[in-house]
Amino acid sequence: MKKLLISLIVLSSIISNAQWYNEYGVTNMNELNEQQLNLALKQSQKTINIGVALTAIGVPLIIIGGVMYLSGLNEIIDQNIEGGLNKSATGSLIMCGGGLSASIGIPIWIVGANRKNIILVHLEKFKTSYIPSLGIRINF
Repeated sequence: MKKLLISLIVLSSIISNAQWYNEYGVTNMNELNEQQLNLALKQSQKTINIGVALTAIGVPLIIIGGVMYLSGLNEIIDQNIEGGLNKSATGSLIMCGGGLSASIGIPIWIVGANRKNIILVHLEKFKTSYIPSLGIRINF
């Protein structure tokens, strides 16, 4: 089950990162102009922010849910079975929700950061001026 979950997370991050520049009507990323790259840079920053937010929500929920679950188990040990079961079930649900949020947020965060790095590299060609070299080809 763990392998399947990890495979789905990796696959979703690969799919979401694949050929994102097609939305600008080009088939190659090198065909994007500076304005399109700047717009894509803003969108990648939004993606990073969403990933960070989901992760920041998920991690505390995992901790809170874990504390509630353990508290419920302690109540079960102390012979308060009904209250302990309710608290454990609630803690489990909160932990699962936090885990889901974090497992979605982390890949989104990674995809956004990778996309941002690629865009920044491509934006450098507009910031530096270079002189194309003149090549001479001699065939015999």
